Amino acid sequence: MKRITLPLILIVAVAAITSVSAEISTPRPIQEQSDAISQLRAKAERGDAEAQVNLAARYANGVGVERDDAQAAAWFRKAAEQGEAQAQFNMGVLCASGRGVPKDASQAAGWFERAAAQGHQGAKDALAGLPPTDRPRSEAAPPAPAGPTAGPMTNADVVALCKAGLSEEVALNAIRTASATHFDLTPVALVNLANAGVPSKVIAGMQNAVSMQAAPAPTSSRQSPGATTPESKYGKNAKYTIEMQPDGFVVRVSYGRYQFIPESSVVAAECRSALTAIAWEYAERLGKQIEPINDQRIVLLMGRNGLKGTTTCTASAPARWK
Repeated sequence: MKRITLPLILIVAVAAITSVSAEISTPRPIQEQSDAISQLRAKAERGDAEAQVNLAARYANGVGVERDDAQAAAWFRKAAEQGEAQAQFNMGVLCASGRGVPKDASQAAGWFERAAAQGHQGAKDALAGLPPTDRPRSEAAPPAPAGPTAGPMTNADVVALCKAGLSEEVALNAIRTASATHFDLTPVALVNLANAGVPSKVIAGMQNAVSMQAAPAPTSSRQSPGATTPESKYGKNAKYTIEMQPDGFVVRVSYGRYQFIPESSVVAAECRSALTAIAWEYAERLGKQIEPINDQRIVLLMGRNGLKGTTTCTASAPARWK
């Protein structure tokens, strides 16, 4: 079974954010912290799910107590078994990363499924990024009843996904497979995304998703052999057209960006990547699958505008139906 790899993360319960922040800025006396934790533990032992989540978050982050991943997992599990979606999501992260519990991708998927069924967007995004082989439901985490339907994926959802410690590829896959997106990509919003720790590769994926949504929808007339789509934008550096063929279609991409020091190999790699992504996403919009596009089938032509300082690339390749 394919395993997913997640870096170690800090898990913070939503309800605990304010108190944790206050402790950092104005540390409380040790005795006061000890009393607060004792009270919190007493509530958790009485079965208070919110207290269990907060106590688990303290153990996961080492706030007021010595960090103990096993204790964090034990208290998150108690809250998760009571139906707390955030605790179920955190259990998924712990199982996926092997913190405090044995590393087990199928267990992680089971917890993500339970949280997602309650509308937890981070869990839905995590599930979307998992390989199909890692999605079986585990006996320890049976499915919960279906919850509310989430709206379009937003900037906040992407930030939460990245802060959960999931890899760039998982985040990108979640963006690509989202049923709908509503991203704010204004200059201020892009700065905020970068400041929030969203990798540039993920931001580019958000821009590409918006570009594909804005592109003309495939119609029956455009699916006829020889038909060519109008030129559409893909991200901020690429434009493309699609020419339908009896056994698939041909993708043609024009790509260019400013480079103070010319590096044609970098632009060529970005151009190939854009072409491949466009081909897969266009096929998905038609409800079909294509064969992998290898580099040998991509024809590249590089150029350089010395006055503007831009390196350009045009690329084309056939995409064949499976």
